[in-house]
Amino acid sequence: MTDAFVTGLVLGAGGSKRLGRPKQLLPYGNGTLLGHVVDVARACPFDQVVVALGGAADEVREAIDLEGVDVVVNDDYGEGCSSSIAAALGAVDLRCDVMVLMLGDQPGVTEETVRALLAGRGDAPLAVCRYEDGRGHPIAFANSTFGALAELHGDKGVWRLLDHRADEVAEVPIPGAIPGDVDTEEDYMAVTGEAQGEVAHLLPDIETLAQLLAGVDYLVDEGLATSMFLGARLPQPLLLEGEAGVGKTEAAKALAAVLDTPLIRLQCYDGIDAAEALYEWNYPRQLLSIRLADTSGEKLREEDLFGPDYLIRRPLLRALEHPGPRPAVLLIDEIDRADDDFEAFLLELLAEASVTIPELGTIRATHPPVIVLTSNRTRDLHDAVKRRCLYHWIAYPTPEREVEIVRRRVKGASQTLAVQVADAVSRMRASDVQKPPGIAEAIDWLAALSLLGIERLDAGAIDRTLGSVLKYSDDQEVIRAAGLEQLVRSRG
Repeated sequence: MTDAFVTGLVLGAGGSKRLGRPKQLLPYGNGTLLGHVVDVARACPFDQVVVALGGAADEVREAIDLEGVDVVVNDDYGEGCSSSIAAALGAVDLRCDVMVLMLGDQPGVTEETVRALLAGRGDAPLAVCRYEDGRGHPIAFANSTFGALAELHGDKGVWRLLDHRADEVAEVPIPGAIPGDVDTEEDYMAVTGEAQGEVAHLLPDIETLAQLLAGVDYLVDEGLATSMFLGARLPQPLLLEGEAGVGKTEAAKALAAVLDTPLIRLQCYDGIDAAEALYEWNYPRQLLSIRLADTSGEKLREEDLFGPDYLIRRPLLRALEHPGPRPAVLLIDEIDRADDDFEAFLLELLAEASVTIPELGTIRATHPPVIVLTSNRTRDLHDAVKRRCLYHWIAYPTPEREVEIVRRRVKGASQTLAVQVADAVSRMRASDVQKPPGIAEAIDWLAALSLLGIERLDAGAIDRTLGSVLKYSDDQEVIRAAGLEQLVRSRG
């Protein structure tokens, strides 16, 4: 049903008796708990969003941006969430084919989860998310079930309906654990720390991390595995230094793949500043708003123009605002290419997972990202940066390990050719070349040789493909002057 009219219903009417304060207004991310869920609902493929309020409804209306959503106030919210569903059904558009029920105190549910639920339900009248540890929200209801929904009672009415009509329920697999909801202070602490709980579940120990990394063809020794484990679990920024091409950037990519989370990359360069790294204001949109206000006679305040809607988010801010449930991996690549001022700019982010925007104040990550910085050590970094980071130097691998790495990356390459390539690259590194080839160049070289159908390395094959492994003419001349046959001669 690709053209279905879909309504999203967010339940935010709870009285917060066990918490002792309105949970809808608890700080979360850059706003409130309920505000975050409403924003997620806005991002979902809904044709209509309905929000059910009850407890602290007036405070919620004042504090949360509810523009563009239909608000229903349930005065009988004390009778359980079934009463809020019944009240909200009256506001559901008559064209609605499917309604998706979301909990306003469950911030770990993402737009991707909702899309997966809608895609996986097929034509089933009822669909529920099947997480790794059980069934959970959101839940989808076809309009044929609305009559039954209106007759439910109490907080468990929805689950009784699913059990009663079990043969009509599609269970849609969703990775990870059921996202936590908030009824107590302990629950609140749990959801704000949910990202690290997810990481701990995936990476219980160093050995598991090493195995998972090998599963995405990134091989690590014990030292690197330990550093990556600590960087992800503490969490603390991890600074990786080493020669170009030893796998520093790939470490961040592999970690993101293992965590099944976005990799957000900031490529540094000389002169980079906050406008490229953190944010800038959308000046054309601000000017358009000013002109529209002038035309309509509306008065604009400064805060109207310098709000989140006018913010262009760059990589650092996107990483801090990542909604979870797992933290994003933030790769600050080749930080040694940036200048001292940019290093100073990063200190707040590295120390506190927060940034300050003058017009908006301090923005703190709800799910602090796993931060990986890389440096080719073209210059020394400031001590203030290093003190905030774990540190690991990635050295060139042994020839035996390099054979294993390149064969994983070049599928189908012969063992003999891989051994010869690794040995030749090792000899190049020991020569007088200015830019010794890294693992990346060894992979490129083996891929080129394999594509050309070369089964064994000899001087002629090296001469034809030397540009795959040495990228400077002076270095190529050094190797040729020493004799290409030296690269394939047996070690005595």
